[in-house]
Amino acid sequence: MNRSSNMAIKVGLLSGLLLLGAERQVLASEEHKVARNDQQADLDLFAMYFSDENLVEVTSRVPQPLPRVAENYSIVTAEQIEAMGVHSVDEVLSQLPGMIVTFNHRNFGDFGTYRTHGLGFIDAPHVLLLIDGVRLNPPSQARAETNGIPLQIIKRIEVIKGPASSVWGSSLGGVINIITKDTGKTVTPRVTMSASGGEANTQDYNADIAARVGHLSYYLYAGRQDSQGLRNDRWFANNRLYGKLETALGDATKIGLALGSSNPEYLEGNSVSSDTTAYRTAAHSWGSLSLETSPMTGVALHLALQSAKMDWWRQDNMLSTGAYLWAFEYADETRGGEATLAISRWPGQSIVLGAELERDEMEMRSSWDVMYPIYQEKRAVFLNDSITWGPLTVTPGLRYDHSSLIGEQTSPSLAAVYRLDETTLLRFNAGSGFAQMPLLHFLPFFNPQIKPEMIKSIQGGVETTIMAAVRFKTTLFHHGIKKTIDYNTSTNTMPIQRDGIEAEIETLELYGFSAGLNGTYIHERNRLSGRNPPLDIDGTNDDITAINLAFSYRYADLLRTRLAGHYLWQDRVEWQGFADHDCSGMLWDWTIGVMPKLFATPNLTLFGSVHNLFNNTVYFNPEKKNPERWVEAGITIKY
Repeated sequence: MNRSSNMAIKVGLLSGLLLLGAERQVLASEEHKVARNDQQADLDLFAMYFSDENLVEVTSRVPQPLPRVAENYSIVTAEQIEAMGVHSVDEVLSQLPGMIVTFNHRNFGDFGTYRTHGLGFIDAPHVLLLIDGVRLNPPSQARAETNGIPLQIIKRIEVIKGPASSVWGSSLGGVINIITKDTGKTVTPRVTMSASGGEANTQDYNADIAARVGHLSYYLYAGRQDSQGLRNDRWFANNRLYGKLETALGDATKIGLALGSSNPEYLEGNSVSSDTTAYRTAAHSWGSLSLETSPMTGVALHLALQSAKMDWWRQDNMLSTGAYLWAFEYADETRGGEATLAISRWPGQSIVLGAELERDEMEMRSSWDVMYPIYQEKRAVFLNDSITWGPLTVTPGLRYDHSSLIGEQTSPSLAAVYRLDETTLLRFNAGSGFAQMPLLHFLPFFNPQIKPEMIKSIQGGVETTIMAAVRFKTTLFHHGIKKTIDYNTSTNTMPIQRDGIEAEIETLELYGFSAGLNGTYIHERNRLSGRNPPLDIDGTNDDITAINLAFSYRYADLLRTRLAGHYLWQDRVEWQGFADHDCSGMLWDWTIGVMPKLFATPNLTLFGSVHNLFNNTVYFNPEKKNPERWVEAGITIKY
């Protein structure tokens, strides 16, 4: 069957579901009031765990109540991030179920490689990163580095685990959606300032302000991070700026502008074995100009222009003499626009359709002044529908992508969530997707004929509350990937299969105490030969196990404390033959915050953290060992 026939069948099936959903509205008008009450019950069901953050946007591009979302998602809020006592987005992501984050050396400012359900090898760029709707994956390498994003600007992080191509295009491994804080609501400014200091002159300074002046509201942020290096003199420095402006044009229209920039620079590391030392910078900036309007009840239109610019530079010198060896740079730029129309005029149904245009540019500059420009033009249209019949919500989706480099891709999906009773949800979703390879691989000395990786995925699970005190959620998943890319040879290789389970359990706060546990197990194998990658090794498993455990205590508004442990085991580290490594330890961090009422400032917090509390060692390279136990303290003022 040819491509056009497949496309016709997929569009026909989706159109049939849309027509079926529209037809039932003739009988649904009398049930409108009941449906609205059911939706409010949905919003209240898990409110104890998500506070007012009981909507998720990343699954369909418009806010949806959590109990009507069938995709495998995780959400972390600003309050939860603050309680973690961490300094980077990757440290936050590593504590979520289903997320596999592999750090380079865990020094202050280090970035990790994040994968959902192990999708991709350690350096594979399969997860899409968004902030304010802007794609931050650099076209050259496609792997976003998050160590430049300040945590203080984040309102919440939404994560889809598994392919999300029917909504977002190239996102074989899922999507990380960073939603920034709102602009001010009042004339009186809302201000937050924080400062912390620790060993090795490690410092983190942040300040933001939000207010409204007439029809104009704003949120502004500035911050800086510094460290002389917690281990092996791996210094780090980073200046961050961010701003958001919004203005209302009448009651139903607003225009928004968001701009951010960051300039991490750091010592990549010293290698005694190769007698080299490497310095890196990763300057990037992003911006979006958006218009949101509601021309009539139940109809919302979103228009946006977006841009991101990333410059990645590295220089290597001889460690023994300091003599210059070589340097190279990737200069990336992405520009584009999107339009999204959301229609929810009928009870129990929400339709989202949209289009995107994007242009990617990459230049590689080396120490011998050779430049390799690569360009890509992309366009896409997408459509998804959420239809509710009583306790059942079904969400079909379809997206068509066209790239000037890889041609056409069509990504369908079908998801369903069933409300078994007032405290239990059953979820199922299936879909196919793809991963756009980095533009670097289209250079003449790589492989311009390389094909995108393709995935078919099935996930199912249950989420329930037990005695209104414990929330339990588990998901089984199966991912089949074809045309897997070997990033060392820039070629498409064997099919890969990943199967596994993720589970999480968390308690409601009782007498100030609460606890949470999540775990992920993944098994990978080559479906053609039965071998586990690489092809020359038989009889070994490429299993991944990740565990996160946290205990928290809060006493009124005076004291909060948290003890959290993180464990990650990857079999590939064992059978790849690293001569000296240790991945058996569990890393524990302890944080405490005291909110004294002895001063006139109403929202003062004195906090401290002990990182790697039990002084464990986790590393896969003896020259990249994690820091030993280190301590920091700081202060936060809000008014």
